[in-house]
Amino acid sequence: MIDAQLLPAFVAVAETGSFTQAAARTGLSQSSISQRVRRLEDSLGKTLFLRDTHRVELTAAGATLLEYARSLLATLAEAELRVRDSSLSGEVRLGIAEDIAVSRLPRILQSYRRAHANVVLHVQIDMSLNLLERLDKREFDLVLCKRLNPRHHPEVRSIYTEPLVWVGVAGAQGIARMRPLPLALHSDPSVTRRLVLDQLKQAGIPYRVSHTSWSFAGIQAGVAAGLGISACGRGFVPHMLCALDAAEYGLPQLPSLDFVLARRQGELSRAADALADLIERNPMALEYPRLPAAHAPLEPY
Repeated sequence: MIDAQLLPAFVAVAETGSFTQAAARTGLSQSSISQRVRRLEDSLGKTLFLRDTHRVELTAAGATLLEYARSLLATLAEAELRVRDSSLSGEVRLGIAEDIAVSRLPRILQSYRRAHANVVLHVQIDMSLNLLERLDKREFDLVLCKRLNPRHHPEVRSIYTEPLVWVGVAGAQGIARMRPLPLALHSDPSVTRRLVLDQLKQAGIPYRVSHTSWSFAGIQAGVAAGLGISACGRGFVPHMLCALDAAEYGLPQLPSLDFVLARRQGELSRAADALADLIERNPMALEYPRLPAAHAPLEPY
């Protein structure tokens, strides 16, 4: 029988494509991650990952297990919610950054709704900087978004960091060598836009913003059409795009994105506290639902 305690380590490696990154995501040591994956492989009698010095890739058995592991962990989280407290009621106002809204976060919200059917959940999507400003005006109980750096809203605790990477459409990476560099970016105010433009200015690389959109889907469409390159969290790279190696294209390395769950000042309701706790205990759910090996090389473990 599969030991469910081994599954979070397995899922972390599968979704990050890296034992190192999986350790950072879960708060475990790299050796502990490796041991848990090895124990899982031994118990199943199957190899779950193909490993060498340059890449970590799911085997067919690993890809099958990943689907069930995600479902099982979500079910366990929902069961824990129901057992802990099924009597919560009231309203919770949640603001979510637009790119996070297309991740697996909906599964967490679905689990919360099933466990707390008497809670009315109000969700609004907006840009991260707008959300933080609106939180200060007490328009939300909780806001899940990005911040520019730890000095920006220092009172908010980071729950997850994600490397920011350059992205382009497969087969048209030559766009990344053009100068001025054509870019597809969110309209301001945008954390990613400001980080990208700041790094290009510091590197002295000329650029032009050739495509803008308020939505993550709009940015994907612009990049897929070859209108420019963009940037997003490594775990958010969509299926139609691929991560670009900064050094290969003479681009500056980008800083990490800092994801935060900000709480309204003052005492929150028990319902809001329960949702905050669920999100904070499942930071990997923020990633875009894709397999890292599907479209881009994986980093060394």
